[in-house]
Amino acid sequence: MPFTDRHAYAIVGRSDNDVLGNRLATAVRNAPEPMSPLAIRVHGEYREMPGLRLTVRQAARLFGMAPDAADAVLHELRRASILACSHDNAFALIGALRER
Repeated sequence: MPFTDRHAYAIVGRSDNDVLGNRLATAVRNAPEPMSPLAIRVHGEYREMPGLRLTVRQAARLFGMAPDAADAVLHELRRASILACSHDNAFALIGALRER
């Protein structure tokens, strides 16, 4: 019979369930947080308009929302590594800022 992972875990005193539980716990910790519907919409707008760079105030006006809501959405997309903020406080898709 060939040597398998099950044998290795038996040698060190761990069961398959322990290993699967650890893998599941790691996957849950590393899972991205779901985005809000508004963030999904704004992300779609950025994808449709390559090169789009907006300040919070411009985003609020373009997307028809309060500046506080625009600020929250843009920072949500920044935390999700979708947008980056330039030195002049304009938000753009991550790759778009590198190209400038």
